[in-house]
Amino acid sequence: MHVFYRPEQNVRIPESFSRSPEKPELVVADWLRHFGDRIELCSFEPVAVQDWKQVHAAEYVDAVWNCERDNGFGTRSRGVNDSLRYTSGSMVAAALYAWVTRASTVSPTSGFHHACHARGGGFCTFNGLCLAAHTLITHGARRIGILDCDQHFGDGTEDIILACGMNPVAHWSVANGRGRGEEAFLHELDAQLTTRFADCDVILYQAGADCHVEDPMGGWMSTEGMAERDCQVFAFCRAQRIPVCWNLAGGYQEPLERVIALHRNTMREFLASGLSGA
Repeated sequence: MHVFYRPEQNVRIPESFSRSPEKPELVVADWLRHFGDRIELCSFEPVAVQDWKQVHAAEYVDAVWNCERDNGFGTRSRGVNDSLRYTSGSMVAAALYAWVTRASTVSPTSGFHHACHARGGGFCTFNGLCLAAHTLITHGARRIGILDCDQHFGDGTEDIILACGMNPVAHWSVANGRGRGEEAFLHELDAQLTTRFADCDVILYQAGADCHVEDPMGGWMSTEGMAERDCQVFAFCRAQRIPVCWNLAGGYQEPLERVIALHRNTMREFLASGLSGA
């Protein structure tokens, strides 16, 4: 199982409620501890500042990068900004690997889907999901799916798809299907996979942890329901022979180990699906 990880992805932001920027290191260490030699860490190149301008307004990118405008965490921290080149770089590299090799993979990253074309927010500064999708399209992919199972609607992803005319991208967010109960959601997820994503070349799957019923940001799914969610997605991708590149997303429970455990469950379902080839 190829995991695209570099230590530079991690950053601690004491003033932020979200601890997601600390998660890559902790999640990867947990995966290595539980899944051992089934995990292979892969290095990658960080994105260049110019790369973000493919999906974001140039003036927004420059203002954030030059610390003249707040990033998605509400700071003007050079350390935070530097880490973003690696979070986006991980997502792009993992997605490209999935497209080129037709093998599923993972980017242990968060902080993408609230980043709009010309603004950030919600702990998201630059949208690595959209940048990855754009990159795959430029490399010849015909249709890319973005399946967003974070608790909250991916407003930034939707905004960029419209602003940049990314018509080959199919996007569906768990927020479209919540509110009717876990069983109804899982049924709708199955329907959405079939109707929206069956003809995709690659699926970018954001396996958010803040859907959990004990999450302070409004979650409503059980641990078992979230595992079934992941199982459905991975089983669909295997049946359709569509490579999936998945990443982390929200999760705000304390202690943080509870969030790490939910991401561990996703990795367990992924390895059980046979998609990893490991």
